[in-house]
Amino acid sequence: MKTEETPPILAHKHYNAASAFKPENLLREARRQKNLPEAPVPEICILDPDGDIVRYLCNAGLADRHPGWACYHTDLYVFREGGHEYGILGCIVGAAFAVLVAEELFASGCRFLVSMTSSGQILPVQAPDRRGKERRHSCSRDGGGSALRFCEGSRLLGALLCTRNQPDGPDRGRL
Repeated sequence: MKTEETPPILAHKHYNAASAFKPENLLREARRQKNLPEAPVPEICILDPDGDIVRYLCNAGLADRHPGWACYHTDLYVFREGGHEYGILGCIVGAAFAVLVAEELFASGCRFLVSMTSSGQILPVQAPDRRGKERRHSCSRDGGGSALRFCEGSRLLGALLCTRNQPDGPDRGRL
């Protein structure tokens, strides 16, 4: 009977050893390479996975780039609200990447970190548009999936899909 051997890719691994890639070291080397000053980040920081909040703050002139944030592939912005300073990073997607960024934030002075994304309309801002409901139920196709499923879940996306797929819409003649 043949005994199982550990595949070479899994052999000689030291899972209990400390990581050679410590956040402090990564940041120190990135600051050196980018010639950035060492500057603490705000104590309260936000991860904005879809980047909507960061784009809003920047477009409104309410946020500025942090002068010492050295993490590659990300930009840390700082804004003030209610007398407090907050740090915010947009487009931090994927668990492993988010953990790396979180570790670098904590190594840089962050004490409280929250991941926040836009979730659509929570409270009604205005009365619902009945035309949107009519369009939601008149979807005809969406290239293989169920347009009706998307229309029911998201009024904006549903209206776009449904309008696109109307017999008199841009896809007419391909129905």
